[in-house]
Amino acid sequence: MAAALAERGLTVDLASFQGTPIRGVRLHRLGDLPPSADRRYLLAILPLARLLRRVRPRLVHGHFVSSYGLMTAFAHRLAFPFGGGMPVVQSPWGSDLLVTAQRSRLRAALAALTLRSAALVTGNSRGLREQSVRLAPRTPWHRFVWGPHRSVVEAPRRSERLALSTRRLEPNMRVDLVVAAFRRACTQAPETLHGWELIVTHDGSASGTVHAAAEGDPAVRFVGVLKYAELHRLLLRSAMIISVPVSDATSAALMDGLAAGLIPVVNALPGNLEWVDAEIGEVVSRDPSVDELAVAIVRAAQRSPDAGRIRDRVRDIVWEDEVPRLIEAYEQLAGSLGTGG
Repeated sequence: MAAALAERGLTVDLASFQGTPIRGVRLHRLGDLPPSADRRYLLAILPLARLLRRVRPRLVHGHFVSSYGLMTAFAHRLAFPFGGGMPVVQSPWGSDLLVTAQRSRLRAALAALTLRSAALVTGNSRGLREQSVRLAPRTPWHRFVWGPHRSVVEAPRRSERLALSTRRLEPNMRVDLVVAAFRRACTQAPETLHGWELIVTHDGSASGTVHAAAEGDPAVRFVGVLKYAELHRLLLRSAMIISVPVSDATSAALMDGLAAGLIPVVNALPGNLEWVDAEIGEVVSRDPSVDELAVAIVRAAQRSPDAGRIRDRVRDIVWEDEVPRLIEAYEQLAGSLGTGG
C-alpha cells in the first residue's frame, strides 16, 4: 500500500514496528517489541503522537482496528487534544471486527471508539461494513479491496493438476484441515485425483501442525514464502485453490486465485460468499469436517473450469483501479494531496 501510494506521487511516511525499506517511503520505527507483546501498542502511543506533531501529515491512515488502529486513535487525540489535527482513516482487516470486537463489551467499546474517531472507514467486505456501521453509524464507509493485479487477470494460463493453499500457516487459517482433506480425497477418489498435488505456500506458527497432517505424503508439497512474481506464476499453472479459515473478510489470497481463473473451494463465510457460489466453485459449511471438505475437493477436480467466468468475478476490483479510488477518497477528506500528502 505505502509503495503504491508513493508510486502515484504522494509523500508517504510509514510508522511501524518492523518492515524493510520501501522506495519513496520514509520509515519510522515505533519500537522493537515482537508482535506477541501487545503492550507495544500502548508504549508506542506517545512516540506516534510526537511523530504526528513533527511531520503533520495531511492525513493519517491506521490499519487493523484492534492494534494499529486503536493506537492511532489515541496518538492523534494526544497529539492534538484541542483540535487542529488531520483527518484519520481507519481500516479493519477482518478478525479485528469479526472476532476480537465480539469477545467482550470492552473490546467492542474500544473498536467503536476507534471507528467513531475516524473521518472515514475503509474495508473490503459487506460483513466488515455491517460491523463498522453497527459500531460507528455516523462514520462514512469506503469499500477498498486488496484486489489482484490486472496482469494476473489478463495473463494466459495453463491448467495443471495442482491444488493450492496460499494462506499463512496460522491456526485460524486451518491449513492442516486442507491438507488432511486433500489426502482423504486422494484416498476416496484415486482415479479422479490421480496425478494431483497440493502445494502449500507460506509459513507461520502452525507450521508444525500442518506438516504433521501431511505425514510426508509426496502428493503434498511445501514451498514456503514465495515472491509475488513466483506466486503468480504458480497460480497461472494451477487448477484449484482451497481456503477454509475460521474467519475472514475478503481474502487477497482468494482474489488472486480467482484472478488466475482457479476453481475455488471455500467455506461459507460471508466474505467468501460475496465472490464464490456454486456457479464457479465449491462451497462447504462454515466449519467443515475433513470428509465434507474432501468431497468438495473431488467435485472441484471433476469440474470443467471456465477461467473466463471465474476471472469476471474480480475484473472490477483490480489493484490498478482500487488504489486511485482510495486516493480520491483521501482527497475528498484532505484536499488535493499532490506531492505533499
